[in-house]
Order: sequence, then C-alpha cells, then structure tokens
Amino acid sequence: MATVRLFLLAGLCAAAAGSRAKCSGNKYDYIVVGAGPAGSIVAAQLSKDRRNRVLLVEEGTFSKFNPAVDDASAWFALGSDPLVEKGYQTVPQPQLGGRVLRQPRARITGGCGSHNAMVYILGNEKDFDERWAVAGWAWRDLQPYWRHIEDTYRSETLNASEFFMREFIAAAEHNNFTFSPDPNDFELNRGKNFVHARVYGAQRLSETYVQRESAWMAYMEPVLDGSRSNLDVLVDTRVDKVLFRGKTAVGVATTNRGTGRQRNFYAAKEVVVSAGAYDTPKLLMLSGVGDCPALRAEHGIGCHAHVPGVGQNLEDHTFSVLWSPPLKDQEQAIPPADFGGYGAIAHQADGAYYHGYTVGANFVDFTTKCIGIFIEPFHYTARGNVTLRSSDPAAAPLINPNYHGTPEDEAKYVTAFRAARDLLYTPNLTPLFEAAENEVAPGWRVQTDEEIVAWGNQYITGDHHPGGTCKMATDFASDSMAVVDNRLRVRGTKNLRVVDASIVPEVVSGNPNQITMIIAFKAADIILQDQRR
Repeated sequence: MATVRLFLLAGLCAAAAGSRAKCSGNKYDYIVVGAGPAGSIVAAQLSKDRRNRVLLVEEGTFSKFNPAVDDASAWFALGSDPLVEKGYQTVPQPQLGGRVLRQPRARITGGCGSHNAMVYILGNEKDFDERWAVAGWAWRDLQPYWRHIEDTYRSETLNASEFFMREFIAAAEHNNFTFSPDPNDFELNRGKNFVHARVYGAQRLSETYVQRESAWMAYMEPVLDGSRSNLDVLVDTRVDKVLFRGKTAVGVATTNRGTGRQRNFYAAKEVVVSAGAYDTPKLLMLSGVGDCPALRAEHGIGCHAHVPGVGQNLEDHTFSVLWSPPLKDQEQAIPPADFGGYGAIAHQADGAYYHGYTVGANFVDFTTKCIGIFIEPFHYTARGNVTLRSSDPAAAPLINPNYHGTPEDEAKYVTAFRAARDLLYTPNLTPLFEAAENEVAPGWRVQTDEEIVAWGNQYITGDHHPGGTCKMATDFASDSMAVVDNRLRVRGTKNLRVVDASIVPEVVSGNPNQITMIIAFKAADIILQDQRR
C-alpha cells in the first residue's frame, strides 16, 4: 500500500481498475472537483454511462490509507490529524469576545463524511417545503432519493432499552416529547416534538468494533473494481481554478500536493464543483466568478462572471453543553462510545433546535461523570461570509460565520438553553445526580437571560454544519444573490455547476451529510437529463 501511495503522490491517476495507468490523457466529458459526500456520488452516477468519461479530483489521499477513518470510535482524533484535517479557523467573532473558532474540513476521499461524527439525521420537512421554497426541491421531489439512500447506505440505531437511554427518553417525554423509532420519518414525526435514540451512519461489525459509513465508501469504492474504465480518480491534487473560454467552463488547473507539478484537465461537457461550503466559493472566486469589483481591487483577479452572492449567506449551527451536577454514583458503568458517541436526541417540532442527551466524563474537568445536554439551535438570522485571504490557491479562505450576530440569535440561544435545563431537571433524572447548585456547567448561578447569553458567547463553538455560500434559487430573477438556479447552474456561466452543501438556501434542522447526499443524487439526474436534451 505504501508503494501505491507514493505513486499517487507522484501526481498520477488511480484508474477505476486500480491499475497504475496514468489518467486517460487530460480530456474528459465531466470533471468533478472534490471527493466528499457530494462529489463521490456525482462521479459515481455520471460514470454509470460508459460513454461519459469522468475525472474526480481530490485534494487529499485515499481514506483507506488511514485506519482511523474506518473506526467510528476514533472520529474525534481525526480533527487534529494534519493528514486529514485542513486546519481552517474563523476570523475573530465580535459577539464571542473576539474568539477564533476551529472549522474542521477534511482533505481525504469521503470529505467531511470521513471525519465527522456520523450523526444520521435528515432535518425537518419544513426545511425544504417552507424555508427553501425552491421549485423542484420540495420534500416530495427529494423523497425518492432519500429512499434510495436508506436502501443502499448503512446506518444503525442505538439500543433504546439500555438504562441511560430509557431515562433520557423518559425525561424528554416528561417535557411533552414523543418517542420515535425513526427521526427521519417525516410522516411519523410531523408536527410533533419527538425524541429518539441516536442513529449513526455506521455499522457494528463485532462486539468491540463499529465501522464508519461514508458516501465514498458506499458509492465510489464499489466501482473502483475494474468495471469502469471511463472513470479516473486523481488524489493529492489541488484544483487551483476553473478554466474558462469566455463564459464557458472548459476545465480545471491543478497542482499536485506532493510534487508541485501543475497540469490542466479539460471537460467537453461540464465542470462540477463539489468542494464544500468553504472551498467551493473559494475556488469560484479564484476562478473569476464572484463580486467582480472586489476580486479585481483586492486580489487582482480578472472576472468571468459577476456573481456577488458567491461566499455570502454563510450559515452554521452552534454547539454548547449543559453539564449536570456530578452523578451520585461515580462508579456507575457508562455505555461504550464505540459509535463515537452515545445518547438520545430531542427535536423541537418545527426544527428550531434539537438537544442531545449524553452521559460520561464532562468537557470541563474531563473526569467527573455527568449527564450532558447538547444545545444546538438552528435557523439563526445572522449570516456570515467566506472571502479570499489572497489569490494564492494554497491559502485558507477567510471564514466569518457571524455567530450570534443579531439580538434575535441571542434570544434564540436563551430559549434553547432554558429548554435544555427543562430536559435535564426532570423527576426521573434528578435522583441520579447531586443537588442543582453543584451543576458543573454553566453553574446554577447562571440564571438571567443576560447571564445565559454571556456564558454562551464565552463557550459556544460552531457545530461544523456550514452551508449556503453558493445558495440556490428557483431562478436568478427571483434572488439577486443566488449563485445557482434550481438546476444548479452557476449564474452568468455555461457548463459549470455547484453540487454540495453550499447551495442550500438555509441549513437544515440537523446534520448536513444526508441532505448533501440527496443533493448529489438529484444533481446527477439533472445533469444527465440536460445532457440528453
């Protein structure tokens, strides 16, 4: 395997046959940028038709080279692995006292699906039907793709009858939540506050080992078996810009990360950018697609299309934890976190927020066992942006999520915080831990709205669910800041599409991996439909 890795680092292609042949020249029908959840699916779907020559380009290397990717329990350590993690950070956040927060982004096949927490939650039906309100993207339009994912993608639900899980579910039920066996069944859960045992995109293979599932593993790895000579995968290669002829995208300029070798690849039909909510707008701007006056004045980049919405509309969720007083029985056995986590999740009916129950060593002293409530508000009103640091493709983008950027967002956080305390201090849970005045975090002294906001602004982090930076609209006339239309075509260009979480008009009420997969399957169908016209 080491020999194969050196070969790939030398800047050559791994053909679908797994051979050591070079790429099929430098001319393809489709070039897909990024082998994350979206790019993996798009490339796999487009290459089903053997007449389509497809090149998938990934900045990182193959996930199989890193055993920790497969091990679900090891996901957290991947965030500090420089071979996987890109090390992005925010700019200082004014409402958070100028704090700079980590923004994990993966550089590996599978993308963030290879180093995320694997939480398998789709969102809320209102996300698509009301919050997005884009023609062709209502839930009824997306549901067939979700059914396909459910049939072809491995997931597993934790045991709802285990002691702590029963207590968590009972505590939520005390707060008028209904138990649901499936958080992704919109018909079952419609209009309800509901609680469920956590579901993970992973599968238990033995008593002690759980294997991660990613879109790359589910849909791309199976076709790297010699059956598709029309598909090439180029790894350890950064795409520096999209190449244009006038307004038409005709290829990509690349640099191999191991050798520095630069090479152009050309697409006869389309370039599909699936680099994620931060790197997709970065690549578009480097390519001269964005706010033209700013690109010229600030970075000397010539423009191909004036699309001022590129990099704007950035939205993320936030994350903080309410930790109970210490458990009375510090010797009590805690369920193993071999799925990378443990607990139940309580969803508010219209998708305003959810709360995750957990138990174990708290995140303050990392020793004392407590019950934790993850506070995760959704649909903040403030929006941030992604801009260029420089015209150097190797430079990280400037990321400003604008956390708690409006009074309404701080008020939403207060509401979610108070709901978390209600979910914790219930008749069945309070006998398990010490008196309320011993609350570990934030501490029982934090009571007023002002105190809650101050604590939240000091301790919240991003939830690492960014989206919206190349947002979609039904058509360009309906939204001057839309970057793509409902067929994911980039404004002002030809033969260029964006397919990833950056296109969502609003981030969904949950974790973004599943909706990104749905976007990719639908996008592949759209591309193939347009090809036949």
